[in-house]
Amino acid sequence: FAVMVQDLEAASALAALTSAEAETLASPAGPIVLVPARPATGLVPGVAPDSPLLGLMLPTTPLHHLLLRRLARPLVCTSGNRSGAPIAADPSTALNHLGGIADLFLIHDRPVRRPIDDSVVRFFRGDATVLRHARGVAPSEFAASATAPTLALGAQQKSALALHLIDRIVLGPHIGDLDDQDTRRALDAAAADLPRLFRATPAVVASDLHPDYASTRIADRMGRPQFGVPQHLAHILAGMVDCGLDRPVLGIAWDGTGYGADGSIWGGEAITVTAHSWRRIAHLLPFRLPGGEAAIRQPWRTALGALHALDDDTTGGLPGRGGVHLWPPRAK
Repeated sequence: FAVMVQDLEAASALAALTSAEAETLASPAGPIVLVPARPATGLVPGVAPDSPLLGLMLPTTPLHHLLLRRLARPLVCTSGNRSGAPIAADPSTALNHLGGIADLFLIHDRPVRRPIDDSVVRFFRGDATVLRHARGVAPSEFAASATAPTLALGAQQKSALALHLIDRIVLGPHIGDLDDQDTRRALDAAAADLPRLFRATPAVVASDLHPDYASTRIADRMGRPQFGVPQHLAHILAGMVDCGLDRPVLGIAWDGTGYGADGSIWGGEAITVTAHSWRRIAHLLPFRLPGGEAAIRQPWRTALGALHALDDDTTGGLPGRGGVHLWPPRAK
């Protein structure tokens, strides 16, 4: 959980802050900053169980200052949502979704037009890395040229939007995982809101290549020319934009799995990218996944699929699993 403290002095009592971390905490963006906790913070263990880091933040609104001044102790702060669901930004939603969790509600008479999470920052070797791009940081812009305005809808997890205008890319805020119906509605609304905010009409829509992702289905419904992007190619392209690279590169994507251009699940690629083309030049040896994407959440299935690729005799199943049959069977 994020912990809000009154000022930098109170933050320093909980964590050993570098000057850069302190400056970021006190910046106008006011993100949550992950910092090494001191040995004895006095916080309950459940705030950051089994973690050497604390997520600290300073007050960002007058209400925060009033609460901390009155209570004079650190406060655990959350985004006001159940796990996996979007922020409950209006009173009726908050009461319906969080009524069994929260004891009290403080409600304002001004509606929230754009619900947004707190940004999260962590420093690595002295440089700030934005782990969650949201309040105070989004939307942000990157210089990049395009032949036509393009709206990119992201993937299924940690979803966010990007709007590619003629001379720049506008990156919208973190929306979240799209397994929840309310989060899918939030993405749908943001897909209309972000172009309207920048007075742009997307001519093209980009989405993940996976046909069953909620973001892909939203793109299908938009009725504009659409193209799918393999997830690991998207990761490499994002790294190029982040580093300001426009020359040919060799990128290595080694961060989980994604739908590939050949219809299989990719899980470790070396991809060359030039100004007008890309090519997958190397990858892990493929093997079948019992249960398809269920193997991502149940690693024993992945292990069985890898063993099957080496030896057919392993397909009788693992102890206690009752046997698993792979389909289609491997050609003899």
